[in-house]
Amino acid sequence: MLKMLSTGLFLFFITAAFTSSAHAQDADELRIGNFQGALDLLVAAPQGDFKENTDQIGVGLNMDLGYVFPRIPVVIGGTFAYAMYSSETANVPFSLTVGNLVNVDVTTSNNLALGHLFLRLQPQDGVFRPYAEGLAGFSYFWTESTVESEWSDEDIESSTNL
Repeated sequence: MLKMLSTGLFLFFITAAFTSSAHAQDADELRIGNFQGALDLLVAAPQGDFKENTDQIGVGLNMDLGYVFPRIPVVIGGTFAYAMYSSETANVPFSLTVGNLVNVDVTTSNNLALGHLFLRLQPQDGVFRPYAEGLAGFSYFWTESTVESEWSDEDIESSTNL
């Protein structure tokens, strides 16, 4: 629990430092023509029933791209995010026939992807630009397990659970 809390606080302060420096720049530097975008660090902290199955905090990237309508305070666009909230590799015995054991590496990774379309009401000028937005999107969670040969990077088998 203490490790999870310290990791979360560390990521919060790193994100705050990068966010402060990005907002200190002139607002027009983040816009190219009629498009604006952002690339952010994503910290995913499981909650509720999901937290009961993992105590890992996910880390990833979030990308936001929007079209700014000229002369009206409207932006339409999309957001895509990816995070991995845990990955582990174990070397385990694997039997091809009875009595014939070999060791293989089993790697399991837990991932999530998010995608949203948005409609945002936002002033186009100024350093401080509060906004309101509506979202429609999806969340996609999956666990991927891969069995690899101990002697080469060859995949023997893999499976994905959604």
